[in-house]
Amino acid sequence: MRPIGNIGLSRIGSPGEFLAPAWRVRPSTVLLPANCAVAVLSNVRWPGAYAMARKETFVNIYIGWGTKVLGASFMPIRSANPAKEFDEEATPLQEAVDPTPLQEEELRLMKEAKRLAAEAKAEEGEEEEEGDED
Repeated sequence: MRPIGNIGLSRIGSPGEFLAPAWRVRPSTVLLPANCAVAVLSNVRWPGAYAMARKETFVNIYIGWGTKVLGASFMPIRSANPAKEFDEEATPLQEAVDPTPLQEEELRLMKEAKRLAAEAKAEEGEEEEEGDED
């Protein structure tokens, strides 16, 4: 089956993208003799891709986010100017003393009593409506 139309696919790593070689080669150390050192190759196009080799033994490893080098670093969009400081003179603040636990409990009991009274009144209204229907 042949694809229909131009699907716009290109080869990965097509020539002409980079003018520099794809791999950077260096020895693992200069302190050991040349026959003991490990050759380390790091990929320039895919940061985090490495190949290490010594004689007939080699290993390939990738440590990264799976993104290609984009050429330019990421630069976040500049945020808007921060808000101005709060103007205390425009809206004066009033400080209040925190209520004691006893005062908080009294307030809670008052609210509870109001709620119960409203429920009782609503029930009385329902009973009167039921009595009127008979």
